[in-house]
Amino acid sequence: MRSWILAWALIPVISGDLLRAADTPATKICGVYTNVIEFDSAAARDAAIASQPSFLSDKHKRALAGQDSAAALKLTKDCGFDTLFMTIYPLWGKNWWEIHAARGLVKDALVQAKAANLRVHLGLSLFNAEFCADPARYPGASRTIQCDGTRPSWVCFFDDALWKTYQRNVVEMAKLSDEVTGVLDGIFLDPEAYGPECYLCFCDNCVAKFNRWSSESMPAGLVKPDGWLHAHNLWTKYAVDWHDQEVRRHARELREAIRAIEPNLQLSSLLWDYPVAVGIGDARQQYFRMLALGLGTKDKPSWTLPEHTYYSDGPDVSRIVGQIEQDLATAGAAGTVKVLPGIRLLRRDAASLHDRAQAIKTSTAAGYWLYELADLRDKTPIDFEGALIDPPGKYVEELSKINQQIRAR
Repeated sequence: MRSWILAWALIPVISGDLLRAADTPATKICGVYTNVIEFDSAAARDAAIASQPSFLSDKHKRALAGQDSAAALKLTKDCGFDTLFMTIYPLWGKNWWEIHAARGLVKDALVQAKAANLRVHLGLSLFNAEFCADPARYPGASRTIQCDGTRPSWVCFFDDALWKTYQRNVVEMAKLSDEVTGVLDGIFLDPEAYGPECYLCFCDNCVAKFNRWSSESMPAGLVKPDGWLHAHNLWTKYAVDWHDQEVRRHARELREAIRAIEPNLQLSSLLWDYPVAVGIGDARQQYFRMLALGLGTKDKPSWTLPEHTYYSDGPDVSRIVGQIEQDLATAGAAGTVKVLPGIRLLRRDAASLHDRAQAIKTSTAAGYWLYELADLRDKTPIDFEGALIDPPGKYVEELSKINQQIRAR
């Protein structure tokens, strides 16, 4: 649902139970989610391109060479954003912290943002080919086995070694807060699968963990795992109860690893419902929701960044914020996760920003995030996503107005 450059705005921490209008902070954060290389200096980009052995593909080298950080910074300021939400693409799947020039891309983006008086959240995409296409890179890992016994090529999304790799990535991000002080506010995860959607797994490792957790005796190596589970009335226990706690377990361990380095970083995750399957209640939805729940606590709520608000009008934004808050209350998780609606510019005129901004300002939402900065930078439209209706300059002008209004006390 997203390309590698995104645009968003996110929001401060709020304590207490369900968000109420009285709890909403006087000043709301307005930010744009992007990519570290879009804000790197020429020196950092040149060093990455020249690094030997090379850690970049030719495509990525061209992408770095074509960036203009001064233009990106100016656009960000012209729009009135105060926060950058940056993925570390194209470093997914690499031990970037061990490569001087690769680490430099991440650190330099923080330096440039600080100089421009912007705040930063660093982000990691989880389920992409760079991390998941080769199960052999994770000792003891299995490729996914689906409920009917078919076997996509990617690694199991629940694999412990895979999640240790994610932990190492975010811990190294957190360490940068001591090297470039006063700029890194948080870390976020993108759990959308950019390849096979392996959100349920029935591999031998998963079956063994399920048996330890449940005290059941599900056999390994079943030709058709769902048949056995239904025959023993254990489908819900496996595919819902165990699935949910396993995602939360991984999220809690990741949260604790980050907190051990920097306890004040805000933790966030994208998505609450899958945008084209809202209300379906499938495994994707539960993975997204349990990740957000596992990252949050009462004293330090996580943020969930729904994407099904992208093209909403004002009333629909308010409705979705309220629905997610109700979902949280129903799950017994009120106050542990805060809702940060996302909006996008495509398929709507610039004037539509006014009603959406009013909804954000007057609702219990603590701000908003915009997808994506590239839409304002001559990005070639993706046909099925649509395109801008008005010239980019009109959106920039309106964004400047609404961001000022949203932050006004």
